[in-house]
Amino acid sequence: MALTENQIKILEEKILKRKEELEEEIKELEIEIEKADENFEEADEVEEYNNLLSLKETLAKELVKNKKALEKIKLNTYGVCENCHQAIDFQTLNIAPESELCHNCKIKTR
Repeated sequence: MALTENQIKILEEKILKRKEELEEEIKELEIEIEKADENFEEADEVEEYNNLLSLKETLAKELVKNKKALEKIKLNTYGVCENCHQAIDFQTLNIAPESELCHNCKIKTR
């Protein structure tokens, strides 16, 4: 079942809010990474630096998915499974608005 305009608006607001949060978190991490980059003295500092880089990469990937979802909303292709091309149900998108696959395709790809 296709999403209603109201459902899309609700999901778009969630995506925009999360996008802002991600951008802020990434900015803060970049500051921490820059500080950590200047203070490589002990092994635990190197480990912390690597953890920060890993977290930044994870957040950056999520940000890309959020931006892609927003682009799909603009193109009226949001909520369509990239694998089977069926509608992704509102419940799935409400949990993970950046979802690219329907529930059945997610299960198949695990």
